[in-house]
Amino acid sequence: MKKWIVILLFLIGTLGFSDFDLEINNEEDYCIGIGKLGYERVPSAGAYNTFRASLCRIGDNVVRNVKVYYQVWDDGYGNGYINDYDVKDKLIFYMEDGEEYGGEISYDSQYKQIWIFRGQSGPVGKVIPLDEAEIDIYDEDLETVYGS
Repeated sequence: MKKWIVILLFLIGTLGFSDFDLEINNEEDYCIGIGKLGYERVPSAGAYNTFRASLCRIGDNVVRNVKVYYQVWDDGYGNGYINDYDVKDKLIFYMEDGEEYGGEISYDSQYKQIWIFRGQSGPVGKVIPLDEAEIDIYDEDLETVYGS
């Protein structure tokens, strides 16, 4: 009997997660409700700019309250890092030229983390005010994060 309870709990735990891996597509992938910019080194995985986001739309997937890890490559000139920004503004994060350069986005639902692997010459990630964004943002996403 204990064996079946353990198996059942395991199945419920694994079915509850909805991880995904997608190719970067700058027309559809963005995060809004951006928090403070950070920097982390992950052993054997490289360097990452990090921030919290209230909502991210990645392809057809919408995830809430996640930590985003954006892979950076230090070219010695400070390029490849996300620009600094003021968290008091209504901000959006997206990647320019995502289709041209490729890369991958991976979501870990257990830890509520988005990992953006862009490669050494991948798309450039930007955090800018919403009104300066050059992509379409779903109205329902804006309403969810910022209200009406």
